[in-house]
Amino acid sequence: MAPAPPDTGRADARLNRAKVLAAAVHAFTTKGLDVSLSEIARQAGTGTGTVYRHFPSKENLLEAVLVQQVEDLVAAARRRAAQAPPVAAFFGFLLETIDKSSGRKHVCDLSSSRR
Repeated sequence: MAPAPPDTGRADARLNRAKVLAAAVHAFTTKGLDVSLSEIARQAGTGTGTVYRHFPSKENLLEAVLVQQVEDLVAAARRRAAQAPPVAAFFGFLLETIDKSSGRKHVCDLSSSRR
């Protein structure tokens, strides 16, 4: 069962999904990939059922975290490209990516171990 897309459903459901996703990013960054979904639910201020409704498994949640991170990188690249000459935009993007990468270690480790 695939997780629900973030832009469908009721406003409160979208808000809960965003809270779970943000809590997951924080939990994976600070506690590692072994953090439980119930701990993520607690940090998000939701029930465990809410987490499972949006992300039927931890793998689905990790996938959503990775997708969000890639979407954030794309947005950063576009923002920089629109605001600066190409060379400055490129190096600014690289510096921003490096700066943000330390909090993505666990997801990066997971991605590289599944080749």
